[in-house]
Amino acid sequence: SATAVAVGDIFTLDIVINAGGQFVDGVDAYVDFDATKLHVVNAAGMDTNEIISDTTTFDTLLQNTANNTTGQIGYSSGILSDRRANGSFRVAQIRFKALAVTAGTPVNFGQTIPRLTDVSWMGASVYGSVTNAVIVIGPPPTSTPTPTNTPTNTPTPTNTATATNTPTVTNTPTVTNTPTQTATPTITNTPTNTGTPTSTGTPTNTGTPTSTPTVTATPTQTPAKHPPAVVTTVALPNGSGAQANWVIVDPTTGSAGTVWVNQRAANMVYAIDGATNTVIGGVQVGCAPYGMAILGRHLYVANHSSSLNGCNPGGASVSVINMDTRTEIARINLPSGSEPTFVDTDGSNRVFVALHWSPGNELDGRQAAVIQDSTLTVINYVPKDPAARANDGWGLATDPVGGYLYIGTRNGATVTRYNLSNPFAGPSGRIQPNGNVFFVQVNKTTGDLYFVHTASIGSERPANIMERYDRNLNPLPSAMINGLDTFDGGGIAINRNNANRLYVAGTDYGGPTDYVQVVAQGLWYLPSAPYRLGPAQGIQPDPLGIAVNENTFRIYVAGRGNNTLTVIEDNEFAP
Repeated sequence: SATAVAVGDIFTLDIVINAGGQFVDGVDAYVDFDATKLHVVNAAGMDTNEIISDTTTFDTLLQNTANNTTGQIGYSSGILSDRRANGSFRVAQIRFKALAVTAGTPVNFGQTIPRLTDVSWMGASVYGSVTNAVIVIGPPPTSTPTPTNTPTNTPTPTNTATATNTPTVTNTPTVTNTPTQTATPTITNTPTNTGTPTSTGTPTNTGTPTSTPTVTATPTQTPAKHPPAVVTTVALPNGSGAQANWVIVDPTTGSAGTVWVNQRAANMVYAIDGATNTVIGGVQVGCAPYGMAILGRHLYVANHSSSLNGCNPGGASVSVINMDTRTEIARINLPSGSEPTFVDTDGSNRVFVALHWSPGNELDGRQAAVIQDSTLTVINYVPKDPAARANDGWGLATDPVGGYLYIGTRNGATVTRYNLSNPFAGPSGRIQPNGNVFFVQVNKTTGDLYFVHTASIGSERPANIMERYDRNLNPLPSAMINGLDTFDGGGIAINRNNANRLYVAGTDYGGPTDYVQVVAQGLWYLPSAPYRLGPAQGIQPDPLGIAVNENTFRIYVAGRGNNTLTVIEDNEFAP
C-alpha cells in the first residue's frame, strides 16, 4: 500500500533482516528510487552520498554509496569472523527527503545482476523475493491563521507552521529455511497520519503527520536442524586392505537410495542400502576401479588399470553395471595405457571418461573417451587441449544445463572447457591455475565450476587450493580457498537442497589431517568442528571418494585406509 508524505518532509527507511532461526552473515542491499522525487540526505537535510550504517550486528561495512543523480543506493555488510547471527536486527537506515508532488514513487530493491539484492549464510544465498514500497508525495501543508484581538485592539496574527512528517520504512529481507533456501521479504506500508492544528492568540499551525511505511517480511520458518555429524561407519567386505576408493548415490531406489562404493584393491563394487546401511550386493569389475557415474539404470565404473596398482595396463576399460540386477552387462575396452580416471554423463545418451595415460603414452592426443549409452560402445574421443602442459586427464565434470564439459589435467595444470554439442571440435575455453589440477566438480543447477590444485606447477601435494568460476570462466566472488591443510585430490560433493553446501574429502593417507570439510557455495568455511570433521569426529583413515544424497541429507565417504564407508548427516538447512 502507498504511504503519503509531503514535499519537504524528511523520513527514514530501516533495512532490517528478520532471519528467525536461520543463520545469516551477509547482506547486499541495492535500492533504486526516482531522484526527481526523492533524495538521500543527512540530518541537516542536505544531499549526501551515503546512508546510515548500523554495525551492531553486521559489524563489517563493505560498501556504502548513495547517488542522488542516478537514484541508486548500494549497501553491503556482514560478519567476517566465525560469529553468526539470526533473529531480527537492523543493518542500515536510509534518510530521504521528499522533493516533488507525485501520485506514487517506488522504492525498489535491485533484482538483477550487477545490482542483485541478496542475503547470505556461509557464502550461499538464502534470499528469495521482495515486495516494494510506494511513496505518495503531496504538496506542503498550509496554515490558516485566526487573528486574536489584544487589549490594545491591535490584531497580531502570527503564522508559525511546523510540519514534521517522519515516516519510517523498515525494509526486511527475511531469510527462510525452505526447500529452495529462499528468503521472502515483503514490503508492508503502515501509515499513521496525525495532524493537530490549533489556533491561539498567537495563531500556530502545527501539522504533525506521522507516516510509517514498514517494509517487513513474513517468513514461513522451518527451524534449523543439526550441522554435520557422523551417523555410522560401515565395514566393507574383503578386509581392511581392499581400499574403498570411490562412492556414488542412486537416489531413485526408495526414499533412502542405494549407495555404490568400489574397492581399488579388490576390483569390486558394492551396493549399500541407504536405509539400513547394509551391503545388499556386489559386482566384480576390472582392475583398480576409480570414478563412477550413473545414467538411467546403468552404473559406469572406470577401471584405472595402472601398473602402479598391480594391473595390466592393457586392461584399461569401463564396466557397465545394471543397477537393478546388480550385474556387469558390459566391459568396454579403452586404449592400452590410457588409465581412465573420472566419469560423468550428459544426462542423455553419452558418458565421458577422462584418460590419464601412463608414462610413455603422454603424447597421445585423446583426452577423454565418449561412450554411447544406447550401444555401450566408444563413439569418439575428446582431443587434447594443445595449451595444456601435459595430457594426464584427472578431473572431469559436465554441465548439461549450460552445455559444457570440463576436463582437468593433473600435470597439465589446466582446466579445459569443451562444448557438449561438439566436444570433438576442441576446447572452447580454459583456466590455467598455478598448480597441478586434481578434482573437478560442477553444480548441476547453477553451473558453478569448482576445482582443486596444488600451490605450484609440478608439485603433487598438498592440493589444498580450491577455486570457483562461472560458466563464462569468470572467477566468482570469494573465488578461492587457500590452505585447506593436507588435501590430496579427494572428491567434492554438492547438496543443492542444503544451501548448495560443498563437502570436500581431504586425505592425508591416514595421517592426522584426514578430514571432511564443509564449504559454502561462496568458498567460505570454518576450519573446526562441526563444519570440519576429522578422526576425533569419526572420519576414517584416507577419506577419498565422497557423495551426497540430496533427498536424505546424508553424505557418504569412502575410507581407503581401512576399507570403510562413513555416513554423515547434515540437515542444518533441510526443508
